[in-house]
Amino acid sequence: MAKREKQIVAASKATSRKTTPWRNHVISLCLLVVVGFGVYANSLNGDFIWDDKDLIVKNHYIKNWDNLSVALTRDFFYRSHEEGKIGYYRPLITLSYMLDYQVWKLNPFGYHLTNLVFHCFNSLLVCLIVWFLSSSLTTSFLSSLLFAIHPIHTESVSWISGRTDVIASFFFFSSLLLYLYSVKVKRWWYYACSLILFAFALLSKEMVMTLPLLILLYDYYFVAGKEIKRMGVRIPYWSGYILLVVMYFLIRFVVFRVGTGNPYVEGFSRLDVVLTFGKGFLYYLFKLLLPFNLNAYVMLNLGSVVQAGVWAGIILIAGLVLTGLRARNLSISFGIGFFLISLLPLTNLIPISAPMDIEFPLAERFLYLPSFGYCLVLGELVAKGVTLDRWKVGSMVFLLICFYSFNTFARNRDWRDETLFYLRTLNVSPQSSVIQNNLGNILLDKGLFDEAEAQFRQALKLKPTYAIAYNNLGNVYFRKGIFEPAMEFYKKAISLDPNYPETYNNLGNIYDNLGARNQAIDAYKVALRIRPQFAEAHNNLGIAYYHLKMYDAAIQEYEEAIRLGLDTVQVRNNLGNVYDDKGFPEKAILEYNRAIALDPRNYLPYLNLAVVYALKYKDREKAVYNLKMAESLNAPRPQIEMVEKMISG
Repeated sequence: MAKREKQIVAASKATSRKTTPWRNHVISLCLLVVVGFGVYANSLNGDFIWDDKDLIVKNHYIKNWDNLSVALTRDFFYRSHEEGKIGYYRPLITLSYMLDYQVWKLNPFGYHLTNLVFHCFNSLLVCLIVWFLSSSLTTSFLSSLLFAIHPIHTESVSWISGRTDVIASFFFFSSLLLYLYSVKVKRWWYYACSLILFAFALLSKEMVMTLPLLILLYDYYFVAGKEIKRMGVRIPYWSGYILLVVMYFLIRFVVFRVGTGNPYVEGFSRLDVVLTFGKGFLYYLFKLLLPFNLNAYVMLNLGSVVQAGVWAGIILIAGLVLTGLRARNLSISFGIGFFLISLLPLTNLIPISAPMDIEFPLAERFLYLPSFGYCLVLGELVAKGVTLDRWKVGSMVFLLICFYSFNTFARNRDWRDETLFYLRTLNVSPQSSVIQNNLGNILLDKGLFDEAEAQFRQALKLKPTYAIAYNNLGNVYFRKGIFEPAMEFYKKAISLDPNYPETYNNLGNIYDNLGARNQAIDAYKVALRIRPQFAEAHNNLGIAYYHLKMYDAAIQEYEEAIRLGLDTVQVRNNLGNVYDDKGFPEKAILEYNRAIALDPRNYLPYLNLAVVYALKYKDREKAVYNLKMAESLNAPRPQIEMVEKMISG
């Protein structure tokens, strides 16, 4: 039997060489890259949006290699202050952010470029995998072209934080391709490399753990010839992938204790949650077929046994299973099976973390990997159709490609600007209190206080117990300098959610501004009791200690903030001030210079250096030099004049 299999492979290989010159493959792969890059080129001008802020912009851990151990051992959203962001272990994605930051700092272009490059590689991998399955250049090119341009992938490619699916799929597809090749050439090192890549995939996103089932499916159709009795000899090959899944669970849940779950749906019936997947399946399939009105925040209410949508989805799933089992074309059978199996993690049998206004986590980016099955089936059907009526089917395919490409290019624009993104999202999910609240934060950052307040109040109208919206209303009045209503909103937020550390930190800031240092210290300590790694609260606590002339305590808090990743100009400058007041000017100078190294365009450390050199060292030359540097960086005129008097006096 082994001899027969070897002869079949050799015959297929000889035929492919005769009918498909290698130049055609190269041209197809190059064309894929050009088209894939072209339809997403306008995404390169996008900004940091939504989760990008927590995962990159505000994430101090990715900006220093000393924090690598945190990236490898902690929850993916360890740094996030947003609700519902728990239960993710994706160290390789965090590592990708660290690498991008070393090259691009906070230039979003580079991060978008990384996403796009990985997507192009994935399109190439899809082409190669389909070639292995079908031995048809037409099928492999059409399937991979559909994958490259499909609008459903915009959320994964055009949104920087969507790269979890893109990078995980890269390792997944690479692992699958090497497994297929190891079966063909029977070389153990390809199998070993496949296992390594699968491990990388697991460390990128949980969804890829369906690979062992898909390898089993491949063996059933393409190796065992749909004969169950021939599957036994393949068990040793599956065991390596299964062992990796077991090791992943042990490392994640036992060693590093990164859990999973959704605290907002724990009270729901598990049966209702799983049944809701019937409705979710209808949504997924519809968006693959007709990608109109794409939505980054899908709100799907829980289903039940009496809902028609639930049963329609279940019946459709059953129909696809039967179609896959009865199809004579093995590529179509595998494509249907791939699509259904890769969707298994989305049933929510194991709860997926989500914000508090999401009952059933469902996202279009989740389709990035499963869409391979859809593209394979559609590519195979189109390839067969072209042989029957080249012009008619070819014209339809051309129109479909134009439709997909145009929609992808247009959808990319929604991800370029955060305000536009939230407005577009609210058009399709107007009942989302979270999106209303997030838009309010954007408006607040722009100084549009009245507009921001309106958004927060709208969020509260949708969710009256939304503690974070009350916290943000407090931020509006704090920014206005109206402390009394701000304090009331913060206290209201605490009464609704006494475990949200941001509110205590904000309350401490009010007390500090009012001169109530001891009350500020108490508030900061509560925030740190809830989240000991809250670097900003450590810095604020240091400021409060500094005002009370508790210098040693202030130094301890500043150093802890730096250790936790908040190594900024402000913290280094604060630490320099403490050393200066404590009588250690040499240490103060060291910290001011470190602040300058972090941001040479900030005038404040230059101004403080001028003061130290003028008063502590009587070094007029260095004092004047630093004062001129501060002046060139637009330091306020009153501060310049004050330091000039110190130098001249």
